[in-house]
Amino acid sequence: MPIIITRDRTRVIINDTAEPECDPITVGYDPVTYVTTESDGSVTLTVRVFSHPGGAPRPFTLAINTQDGTATVADDDYVPVDGEIIQFNAGDVTQTHTIGINDDDECENDPNENFFSIIALDSGIPDIIVTVPRATVTIDDTSEPECGLTFFVNDTLTGDPLLTVPIWTNPTVELGDPVESLCYEVHGEDGSYFNLISDECTSVNAYYQEAVTPSPNINLNVVTQIGVMARGDTACWNIQVDLDGCNTTINGGLSLGTDFDGISVKRYATSSRVRISVPNCGDTMLVMWVFCRAGQVEDPVTWDYFDIRFIRFVVMRGLNLNEQSHGLIGQFWNVPVTVSSYTGLFGGAERSDDYVITVDHPQSDPRSFVGLKYSVTWEFEKRVCYYVGNTQAGELSEVSDPNPNDSVIEGDYTDYKVDSLFATDFKFSHFDGNRC
Repeated sequence: MPIIITRDRTRVIINDTAEPECDPITVGYDPVTYVTTESDGSVTLTVRVFSHPGGAPRPFTLAINTQDGTATVADDDYVPVDGEIIQFNAGDVTQTHTIGINDDDECENDPNENFFSIIALDSGIPDIIVTVPRATVTIDDTSEPECGLTFFVNDTLTGDPLLTVPIWTNPTVELGDPVESLCYEVHGEDGSYFNLISDECTSVNAYYQEAVTPSPNINLNVVTQIGVMARGDTACWNIQVDLDGCNTTINGGLSLGTDFDGISVKRYATSSRVRISVPNCGDTMLVMWVFCRAGQVEDPVTWDYFDIRFIRFVVMRGLNLNEQSHGLIGQFWNVPVTVSSYTGLFGGAERSDDYVITVDHPQSDPRSFVGLKYSVTWEFEKRVCYYVGNTQAGELSEVSDPNPNDSVIEGDYTDYKVDSLFATDFKFSHFDGNRC
């Protein structure tokens, strides 16, 4: 409080703006990133007063809004917030607010979805400065225990479609990350159908076509159709998903979202994906996803990238696949896999990241092969991946031992060819046609 002396009187000026309670208040999100899961049901975000360590010098309010990212309100991923008010009282250092997360039993795997929370100034509040106005919320659906991490993906490095399947391991070595996967390729054939899953009451086939690119150096077959034959409560149904628009038909009729005969088919037109749930003659639904995607493939000679489109098939609740299930994907579900160090030579040299992987399927003899361990999958998700070969996989299928590496899949990939999108007969079929 400065005092000014004049010739004939004393004048006192109270400089109120110098008092701390009149200083501008800076606020914002701290932290700025949040990770949650669908089963959490909500996420709590923190807003902090940065300018006054002792807390807000006076009361004020802020308004909160949400904004779509890859997670959207239209897909019912989270509960939107529009102008929600949070109150800071004098002395408050932080305040929190909560946003609801919807648990829709959907395995996103794309790989994680996010949205944003935005701080806005409430009208009529002076001297409030928002320095960190936006927080990012990631919905990590892949961490859900029931979210089976089975991906049918395309490798944009070598141009061959790959399958990534979670494995139930009985490790004899320290593996680190508790979630491990087999990563293997099946090149397929242009214009041919292959079985992915064959179980007693569910059969899934994929239609391969050569990807159209201007490069003569790219030999890439991708999946452009998925056909699911599923036994419902009273009958068998044919569910077809096409790459173009993820258009879906049930017994030949178009469908956007339908529940019938114990089966659920939901097409998300805005995000080009289809969710298919079938009972598989069990009490727990087998949930599958079809993603109609765009991506890029690399020319192995010129290193140029070209746009391609393909289908990605995802099994969510693989625990409802039976132990005897088969197919390019189905043969690995709920089957014990032993992983141990490989002590031989690979390409004439020892490598510490090589492992022997043995699959003990109840319907066939044990199979062993060598896998090269990395800490990320083909799509760079942080999950231990054992890169293994099959009869088409090139270098990874050969080792410098007296015995060559066995195929990761039982038999040869041609053993899984079927005659049409809904055909169920092939060498390892387990589908019970009598139920239809």
